[in-house]
Amino acid sequence: MNITLDAESNLFELDRIRKKISIGYFYAIIAVFLLFAGYYWYESIEPFKYLMLIGLFFHCFCFFVPYMLSYDLFRPLVSVYLVFVSIMIYPMVLMFWQHGQITTFMWFFLIPTAATVYYTVRKVMLWSIYIFVLICSVFFVSMFLPETPIISFSDNQLSTLNILTIICFLALFFYFLYGTNIINQIKIQKSQESEIDNVVIENNITEQDVERLNKLFDGISTYFKKKKPYCDPDFSISQLATAVDSNITYISKAIKFNKNMSFNIFVNSYRIEMVKEMLDSDLQNKYTMRYIYTSSGFRHQSTFNKVFKQIEGVTPSEYIKNV
Repeated sequence: MNITLDAESNLFELDRIRKKISIGYFYAIIAVFLLFAGYYWYESIEPFKYLMLIGLFFHCFCFFVPYMLSYDLFRPLVSVYLVFVSIMIYPMVLMFWQHGQITTFMWFFLIPTAATVYYTVRKVMLWSIYIFVLICSVFFVSMFLPETPIISFSDNQLSTLNILTIICFLALFFYFLYGTNIINQIKIQKSQESEIDNVVIENNITEQDVERLNKLFDGISTYFKKKKPYCDPDFSISQLATAVDSNITYISKAIKFNKNMSFNIFVNSYRIEMVKEMLDSDLQNKYTMRYIYTSSGFRHQSTFNKVFKQIEGVTPSEYIKNV
């Protein structure tokens, strides 16, 4: 049960980061469309000036999807969006390829880069293959296009568009790499914390070790009572180690030795006690349950309900009835 809750907590954390990355992306892509739309209108290049406006309004509308919905709700739309964008880019790449320009191909490479934020390595490979096939098809389809370009550009316009494309591509490319790096760091940190939570106390522990672990646990308990760090849903064992001037291995051992529980369960027990104090004071009639469990350090109601039932043996609603 502990493993399930920890895994669910990790999943919520990753989903929260992915939602923030998605919102940031839409800010960036709207700025990109504004930039290109402004230039196409300034140069009066048709039909691109209208296409850029359509793309701008479309992304302004799409912006509210990750902003208003949880990641779980809009996650299935990510694939739909990536396919739609690749199709939208395709005719533009064809037109510029007629002028011998290859910079527009760079937009295709953003799709597998973005996929690293949302998908597993296997699915990223599938997206890469899909983009590779699209790029190859451009060369094949271009053979059937008329030799005279459908839309004419001056050399100065092509140079400006190439510069804008490279700058915008690099900005979005490094943004997705930054997001992928954050997600990987969280995965590594959670993996390390999970390993620490499974620490085993040796049978041949000495009296000196017992004294050291007890002293450390007393310091942890004092810190929890005074500072209430568990109210922060992002509170980690690394932060606790820094606060009590120790390391995560000794902290995990101290908690395991004194309470026979993992760090996550130990923190959640304090959170549940805080919730119980608020319920015992009849604060559920003054505040919402969401306010009560979030102010105690829980980010999601589903996690709160499961932890409460695990520790107290009853659901929050059953506990309130008993109170």
